[in-house]
Amino acid sequence: MHKLFPECERLRVKERLTLKEIHQRTGVAPSTLSKWNRKSNWDARMNDWQNSSLHIAERLQFLLNQELQDVEQLDNKAVDKVIKAVKSIRYLNQDADILGNTIMVMEQYGTFLQLKSAKMFSEFQNILPDFLVHMREKFKKQ
Repeated sequence: MHKLFPECERLRVKERLTLKEIHQRTGVAPSTLSKWNRKSNWDARMNDWQNSSLHIAERLQFLLNQELQDVEQLDNKAVDKVIKAVKSIRYLNQDADILGNTIMVMEQYGTFLQLKSAKMFSEFQNILPDFLVHMREKFKKQ
């Protein structure tokens, strides 16, 4: 497997870049990116990641950091927003959903396998999309 696969996958799933943008950043051929996208089900995984509690917590943390750029100028309304954001981040981090965690673990496991065994990594890539679909159906939020 191509050494840039994990980076391309991250750019698509977590950063939501288009295949064209990934090609421009990495130089990986568009046809290769399209094949990886299809075989590894990046689009569905991107949607799962976007809806995961872990991603929402990360986004809230980013917004909170922006709000706190100039702490001395915070008024009561801004302080209330910060308190609510901190509470939300704590809640989301404690209650990170199973799908978000599954995606994170599978990404790490895939990277590990890629370094250890090309054959096992290839088998992993073939079965991963079906496993993620299974997990999405089994643990779909009501």
